[in-house]
Amino acid sequence: MTAKRLGINLVDLSSDTVKFTGIGGSTEGYRLANVRLVFQAENGAPVEEKLQFVNILKVPSPRNEEERKALELVPDLLGLDVIRRYSFRFEKNLMYLEREG
Repeated sequence: MTAKRLGINLVDLSSDTVKFTGIGGSTEGYRLANVRLVFQAENGAPVEEKLQFVNILKVPSPRNEEERKALELVPDLLGLDVIRRYSFRFEKNLMYLEREG
């Protein structure tokens, strides 16, 4: 859902799909190499994280309005490789990432 909201066409990113299997079953997605995540610091400066790869799962197309609303509730997840580098602080419906060390 985030890719769609940001106007990213996943088909343009990779023609190779990968099958991911977990507790809930299997799904297809993409593996992107050499990814940069850029956050904005409170002072406006960019904070960059470089990742060797990112897995992007395909989200099924909703069949009706009820499914569309349900899919919007699925949160985006950062992997532990990013999360372990930060502490999190919540304030007035905002989440702040604070770099450890």
